[in-house]
Amino acid sequence: MISKPPSFQQHQDDPFKSVDSGVLDLWGCIVAQKKMVLLVAALVALGALAFSFLISPVYQASITIFPPLLSNVQQLDGVSIKKAGVGAKVDEVDEVDEVEDPTEMAFNAFKRNIHSKMLMKGFFEDRQLLKGYLGGDIGEVGHFSEEKILNEFYGSFLIEVSPKNATYDSIKVDFLFKDKDKAASILNDFVGYVLNATRDQLVDERLSKLAAMKSQLELQVQSMQFGAKRTREDRIAKLEEALLIARQSGIVDSEINGAANDLSMEYMRGAKAIYAEIQILKNRKADDPFIEGLREIQGEVAYLALISIDPSRILPARVDMAAAIPDSPIKPKKMLIVGAAVVVGLMLGIFLVLVRGVMQKRRDQL
Repeated sequence: MISKPPSFQQHQDDPFKSVDSGVLDLWGCIVAQKKMVLLVAALVALGALAFSFLISPVYQASITIFPPLLSNVQQLDGVSIKKAGVGAKVDEVDEVDEVEDPTEMAFNAFKRNIHSKMLMKGFFEDRQLLKGYLGGDIGEVGHFSEEKILNEFYGSFLIEVSPKNATYDSIKVDFLFKDKDKAASILNDFVGYVLNATRDQLVDERLSKLAAMKSQLELQVQSMQFGAKRTREDRIAKLEEALLIARQSGIVDSEINGAANDLSMEYMRGAKAIYAEIQILKNRKADDPFIEGLREIQGEVAYLALISIDPSRILPARVDMAAAIPDSPIKPKKMLIVGAAVVVGLMLGIFLVLVRGVMQKRRDQL
């Protein structure tokens, strides 16, 4: 009887059994040297903890700003701006500019200025913050160093504007700095600086606008007065010609009839009436009472001249609450650093143990 040869499966090692044996060997190596793994993790964690104490802490001060009340910007409320051609009458003047909501106008101006790097630089230099950063004057550092610190200063501001669909329009400003007391004071001072700059800008724009309106109306008054004077002079010239005709025709008293009026035969009024009107026109001291619509325009000029603005009563935005001194730094996050260091330390310890185990096994085989 012929016996069957042993099957290939019987002579082949079980691969799963081999893999399980290798994993168990690795685990056994790790467990056997767990003290070394824990020691490496502890050393890495202690190093990370020491490093976190060497990092300068960074504090964050915050402030929230809301739009002004109408009473805060009442003096900026727009007067109707009217515009007309030279010599136009008051009833022909149309309003061409819509009056913008003063609260919205002021807060939009503040939004633009709070992002302005020009204002940030002006504040930085005006408050001599470079001296606080370096302990020296601005002239003692190079241009590159000064520019670098300015960029860091710009980056220290985190400005968040509420979206358009938000219930309340607001701006949140955060400032990051290494000194918690100065973080709050610098932020409060900067917001006040921007408020003052925005107020001055709004007042200047308002006064310039009023001055332009007043100048335009004064120009219109002068044009109307000049036109009236020329009209009077032309009337005198026509009457003098009519007087000459009347005298040569022997017409002393009025002989006007319908035909004379239709033909504009002025001399038919008679020398007496014509001469009297000429004298009145020549002796007239001012044409203003006879210019239609002039008094209304002069009244507008007088009204604009009486408008005054008190800058101290204007507030382009409202600070909800001044920035408070932060209790704790936001950087470095020591617990996160130490936690990450522990994980890295455990991985490093396991790696070292495994490398050591492999090297030991090779030495044993040799």
